[in-house]
Amino acid sequence: MTVEERLSASLTAQRLTALLAAFFAGVALLLAGIGIYGLISFHVTKRTAEMSIRVALGAQRRQVLTLVMKEVLLIGLTGSAAGLAACAWTGKLIAHLLFGTSATNPLLLGSTVFALISVAILAGFFPARRAAEMDQMNALRSE
Repeated sequence: MTVEERLSASLTAQRLTALLAAFFAGVALLLAGIGIYGLISFHVTKRTAEMSIRVALGAQRRQVLTLVMKEVLLIGLTGSAAGLAACAWTGKLIAHLLFGTSATNPLLLGSTVFALISVAILAGFFPARRAAEMDQMNALRSE
């Protein structure tokens, strides 16, 4: 056997472990995105009557949408800050398992935060827009 073949054979287990970890990290990111979408969409949908009342009392649809999006961004940024703090704390525990990267890789952490905040923005925008454009009388009657 050549040195390269021997080296490749000795690293097979580590490569498989890294591949499985990457796969499960992707699944975790997908599940987190689905959870964030469901939670924020539910929160905004439950406030449909409040948004309809605001529009009926003279608020512009843009103002209602801005109010909701500020809350969504606050929730997303707070969750991201907590997640980054947890990542910094647990990153020290798994640092010895990482090869060729660090637990605090700014590109990876930044892209993850961007993806989750994007999901939060979309999750808040569509129900808020729907509620702001809804006929106020129908929304108030349904309550």
